[in-house]
Amino acid sequence: MRAVLASSALSLVEWDVVVYDSGDGAAIGRIAQLRSDAAVIDRLEEEGESLWAVSDRVDEIPLQQVRCVLEADYMQLCDPDRISNPHGEHAYEVFRLLQAVPPGVWGSLMDPE
Repeated sequence: MRAVLASSALSLVEWDVVVYDSGDGAAIGRIAQLRSDAAVIDRLEEEGESLWAVSDRVDEIPLQQVRCVLEADYMQLCDPDRISNPHGEHAYEVFRLLQAVPPGVWGSLMDPE
C-alpha cells in the first residue's frame, strides 16, 4: 500500500524508515503497516554509528505525524548473545541510515537528553 499525504509531497510505503512525532518527541521507525489515515510503526533504537535496530516498541500514529522519510539499507545481524544464541542462528533487524539523523530525535546516541 502507498499513502500520499495531501498536506505535502510525502509519499509513504510500508518498510519506509521515517522520522515521526511520537508521544515523547521525535523518533525514528519503520512503517510496519499503512492504513487509510494512520501508520503502525516499529520504533528503531540506535545501535551504533548509523545503525538503528528494530525495537519491541510499536506506535500507531496519524499519517500527518510523519515528518520525513530517511534513506536506509536493511540488514540482519547475528545476535551476539552466545548464551541464548549458541550456534549463531538468530539475527535481529537493523537499518543503516544513509543520511544524517535530524537533531532532537528520540533514541539517538548523539541526543544530549
